Order: sequence, then structure tokens, then C-alpha cells
Amino acid sequence: MPQALHALALLVLSIALVAGQPAPPASAAEALTGLVVMEIEPDAYADREGIKVGDILRSCEGIEPTSPAALSRILDRAKYEEKKKSTHMEWESGGATRARKVPLEQMGLLFRPRLPAKALAEFRRYQQLEPGGQEAEQTLVAAAKAAEQSESWIAAGWLWQQVGSVRGKRRDRAGSVKALVTASRLLDRSADTAAQAQIRRDLSRACMAVNDLDAAERFLERAREIDAAAKDRMGVAADWNGLAAVSYFRRDLKQALACNRKALEIRRELDPQSPLTAASLNNLGLFS
Repeated sequence: MPQALHALALLVLSIALVAGQPAPPASAAEALTGLVVMEIEPDAYADREGIKVGDILRSCEGIEPTSPAALSRILDRAKYEEKKKSTHMEWESGGATRARKVPLEQMGLLFRPRLPAKALAEFRRYQQLEPGGQEAEQTLVAAAKAAEQSESWIAAGWLWQQVGSVRGKRRDRAGSVKALVTASRLLDRSADTAAQAQIRRDLSRACMAVNDLDAAERFLERAREIDAAAKDRMGVAADWNGLAAVSYFRRDLKQALACNRKALEIRRELDPQSPLTAASLNNLGLFS
């Protein structure tokens, strides 16, 4: 095994071995609740209603979201479990707070966590640099390290997640896994179980990209445990879907079909007409 891949295998194994251990208590520094709007799709609800980049989502369904993954879990529950068509949100813009009723299907928003001051300064500098360049990546890493030094675990984990994405896009797969492992370690110090599950799904995809299917499976099994404990059924369905993909790449079509059926059962019950349900139905033919 080449030295770089051997080091990567040891890194992935180390995080997988501790995946089931209790996380350290969340830091008191985790006080930056709410999510910041990063991007707005043209002609989406948010664009029409005057929501601006930099506005802060303070609460959704009466819950303060701490990460984009946490918000997704809140919205999934409102849409699939409670069958709501819209959600109640409280926004802060220009120092003023106001409530809005937002259609679940038409938000058109991309969020990030709130960042501590030094991390925010580095992140803003990163946004001004040429995407994909070495200086941009180094600045993003500096932002992540600044958040880590502030013990803002969710912000630091999210920033390392972005580092992993940047490295993955330029095909630095070993570097991508390393960044995502760091993100996972930091997010496990927070109380945000949605982010903890999501980073493991991201890690599973990164491990599949380097053909480490055993590690991918371990990350997905841990994600499924976290989602099940949080009663996040759509999250569990996503985990089963990932496990189906792992089995498919192992050419174990029987196991792939079994995992896909578990995902389909949940998705069909919660929203039989959704694109996710249709995707699971299509996979039945692929795995049969």
C-alpha cells in the first residue's frame, strides 16, 4: 500500500474505533445559535420577501438551529412527520427581529452557522479569494482553526467540512477525508446530533471515493445509530440508502436490495410522492 494511502487508512480506522464512545461535554462557548444566510436563489420565496444575505435565522418551529443539518432535521419533521406546508421562522435583519410563515417547498436559501469573530474574519477573506486556489484553502483552514481555538465546535466542524469539500473538488481525496475526520471529531464535542450524523454520511462518501468500503459502512452504521436515537426517520432512510450503495459497490446485490427496501419503506410511509421515494423505487430495478 502506498505510504499516503496507508496513513489515510490508519486515520480513518482511528476515528471509526472511537465513533461509538461518548462525546465530551459541549463547551460553554457554543452560544452562537442561529444560522446566517449565505446565498439566495433568484426568484425563490426568500428573494421575493426581501430576505438578504447576512440575515440570521433565529428559530424555526420554535427551535434554535445550530447547524444547517439541524435545520434540515427540523424542516423534515415539519414536512414529513407533521405534514405541514409551511413553517414558522423568526428572523433577525438589521438588528430587528420579525416572524415569517415560510412555505417549505420554496425557501431557496443556503445557510452557515454563526462564526466567532476571528473565524468570521478569515472566512470573509476566504470568500474574496479565487475559489479552489491554494491561498483560498489555506485561509479556510485558518478560519477552521480559529473556530476550534474558540471552542466553537459546530462552527469549527462546519468549516472543516468546507475544507473537505474544497479538497474533494480538486481530487485531493486523502486530504478531504482528513478534513472530514477532523470535522467529525469536533462535532462530536457539540450537542448537535444532526450535524454528527451528516458528517458521517459525508465521510462515507469520501471513503467510498478511495474505495474503503469497510470504513464507509462503519460511518453509515454510526450515522444510523445517531439518527435512530434522535428519531430522525428521514435521516435513517438516508443512512439505509448509503448502506445500499456500499453493498452495491461490493457487488452484494442481495444486501443492497435489502438496505434499499428499508429506505423505501420509510420514505414511502412519510411521503409516497417525493423524489426521494421515486429514487428508492428506481433503485429496486438497479439492485434486482
